[in-house]
Amino acid sequence: MKRVLIFLLCGAALAAGWQAPEWVTSALINAEALAKYFGYTASKNLAEGRVEKTKIAILGRGFSGLIEQSTGDKSLEGVWYLPKNSVFFGRFDGLSWDRTSDRSRKLAQLIWGVTGFSEEGPEFLLLNARGAINFRTSVNTAIEWGAQVILCTESFDFFGNMDGTGPINQLVTKATGRRIIWVQSAGEFDGLVYTGALSFVESPSQETWVRFPQGYYLPLQVDADEAEVQITLNWDAYSPGEFFEGTDLDLDLQLYRWNGEKGELVKESCVRQTKNEDPGENESNLATEKVSVTLKAQRDPYFIAVKKIRGDFGGNHNLRVTIASNMPPVWDASKQASVRPVRLLEAGRKGNIQIPADSPQVITVSTDSQFASFGPTSDGRRKPDILFENQAARFSDRSTLDGPDVAAAHLTAWVAMALAAEPNLTSDGIRKWLARLPGGKLGQRPQPREAGESSLLWFTPTRDELKALAD
Repeated sequence: MKRVLIFLLCGAALAAGWQAPEWVTSALINAEALAKYFGYTASKNLAEGRVEKTKIAILGRGFSGLIEQSTGDKSLEGVWYLPKNSVFFGRFDGLSWDRTSDRSRKLAQLIWGVTGFSEEGPEFLLLNARGAINFRTSVNTAIEWGAQVILCTESFDFFGNMDGTGPINQLVTKATGRRIIWVQSAGEFDGLVYTGALSFVESPSQETWVRFPQGYYLPLQVDADEAEVQITLNWDAYSPGEFFEGTDLDLDLQLYRWNGEKGELVKESCVRQTKNEDPGENESNLATEKVSVTLKAQRDPYFIAVKKIRGDFGGNHNLRVTIASNMPPVWDASKQASVRPVRLLEAGRKGNIQIPADSPQVITVSTDSQFASFGPTSDGRRKPDILFENQAARFSDRSTLDGPDVAAAHLTAWVAMALAAEPNLTSDGIRKWLARLPGGKLGQRPQPREAGESSLLWFTPTRDELKALAD
């Protein structure tokens, strides 16, 4: 608790004329309460101080408050909010890390706090995994570093077949094949994802369109002006094996508004799918189409349509439409609940697990919160693997974090302590324990309830039980 006290005394120090370094930031202030709630005191005792040697890689994008490290200086000397041997890599060839968010950094602080605030560890490798290029580099870096546990909060709305296969999940398999325990946040995509079987209907003009529950279109409701919306279409035409192959199964994505008489095209994506390794202009070897547009609020919904261009879609295929926007949920007094100002009206409350949370190799974690994602995957597997109560982490800047990302960090903290006690513990052993827990038996979203003094969904194993899991 020494470091927490230092943070709480920062205000007094500044008043006395002491200048804090620019990188001093907020501290976790309810670590003891969280550890007690999930019963982690017993796990810390079993670890007997060895958790400091556990190596945890965090794949995320929000690391505001950290000093970005060059390859020549890989330590965070003097940093107060993480162990001194922590390493941060934000500069990769892909997208820049999100400098407006500190979420990933705070998840590391949460793990550190509930495992005991030791100056020596756990050892953290913090990696900017934003985008597919950085994700690949981050996974390979974590493997090379010798990570024992990976906590990943990144999700992808394409680059996969929605059944645990595809390019992104192949990287997951590479990591877990080296006995790395991969803990994955389920994310919060309720209301944002439509997943369904791919079938077609022919229009009177003899064009071929994807059939949705209401016919040719998927309704998109927009209740806020200046809504920056990205629509992603993904279909299961990615090679499932180790080597990436393109596809010539070609679909186009279109967005319409109703002008009172007919549908009016707002924007479309008409990239030509190809198997060529080096696609030409307006070509792609990815089974995806994307539209980005700024929309106004209107009473009637917009309409998403998908047109078949070419290719033999014989057999069983699935597609997914995912939306993202700059509009966070807002409180609706009439419904006494939060609602998304931008949402898919046909989005189900299940089947919205994204990539790589759909991988059979990862331990997918979710919560009982309103917008948390739930399976099944397109091949019928149940996800998430474990459900936690939505217990918030609180910080000295008066911010709170909750949701599936935080639940995944809670599980990562326990995995770190369990590995310290039983180094031979594997993902299979952990799954055996999760299957015995109330939170691991839930096949559907539970009803919300008031939090008690301790978790009703999670229990920590005894020494003998943990030893049996590792044998």
